[in-house]
Amino acid sequence: MGWGANGGAGGLGDGVGVDRGTGGAGGRGGLLYGGYGVSGPGGDGRTVPLEIIHVTEPTVHANVNGGPTSTILVDTGSAGLVVSPEDVGGILGVLHMGLPTGLSISGYSGGLYYIFATYTTTVDFGNGIVTAPTAVNVVLLSIPTSPFAISTYFSALLADPTTTPFEAYFGAVGVDGVLGVGPNAVGPGPSIPTMALPGDLNQGVLIDAPAGELVFGPNPLPAPNVEVVGSPITTLYVKIDGGTPIPVSSIIDSGGVTGTIPSYVIGSGTLPANTNIEVYTSPGGDRLYAFNTNDYRPTVISSGLMNTGFLPFRFQPVYIDYSPSGIGTTVFDHPA
Repeated sequence: MGWGANGGAGGLGDGVGVDRGTGGAGGRGGLLYGGYGVSGPGGDGRTVPLEIIHVTEPTVHANVNGGPTSTILVDTGSAGLVVSPEDVGGILGVLHMGLPTGLSISGYSGGLYYIFATYTTTVDFGNGIVTAPTAVNVVLLSIPTSPFAISTYFSALLADPTTTPFEAYFGAVGVDGVLGVGPNAVGPGPSIPTMALPGDLNQGVLIDAPAGELVFGPNPLPAPNVEVVGSPITTLYVKIDGGTPIPVSSIIDSGGVTGTIPSYVIGSGTLPANTNIEVYTSPGGDRLYAFNTNDYRPTVISSGLMNTGFLPFRFQPVYIDYSPSGIGTTVFDHPA
């Protein structure tokens, strides 16, 4: 019933300047009272493993409110952390956090709406990388609205009658919750937990899929880099089969799976076959990424923002800079 112990430090590697091994996990809090321990120091103190699951889902493991270790999607397309009650320690974990600071509703474009309460607690990413008390959104009620979300929910329900639509929606891809890190994303807010990290760890985050790492802090990428003002929402320029660049309001979204493209950009309500699509920073600027529609097939939409999906993150490190405040900057390391 008492306090949990902090995790042990990771073991030291051989040689001078070698990072520690992975830090130990923190102890669980008491059943009725008492705080939980945090993870021990490990690695370089700013890096944790990043795992890509189902080809397009960048994830990390995190401990929220001293609850169980959860698999969390790293999503540049949203802002704020969203988890289920189980991820914060169940009903007892919710009670440990005290009264919520807010109640709101949000949703995901794939067809899920949810009502959530916002609590103040810590998020532990491992290796001693722990936020100050920060806002965390806990889902109270979720409603599937798309054919995919509805069918996924009913399939999960047959296997486990206690499953919620939120758990089924993300459980289908092996994810427990969503960490939104986009400074000018629409929501759900009210803040980004990684901005509550200590020292310079709160300046931004590097999503390095090729190396399998998530790195907190200042931009570690060597120059030269290509910068786009705005993260995730910005204006990109799209060429179709080498044609004239078209300005397109866009969202650079690591959690966007295979993305979307507006019909006016391709001149059709369906995606044409064997078409080369290139995405640039400006009409005469750097090419950020490219694909052929035979290999990569974003969903065609009639209106709304183009969503890059995970493709720009797949083969290069991408840094999300939280400056300028409320807008952010997306930094590409090796544009295609």
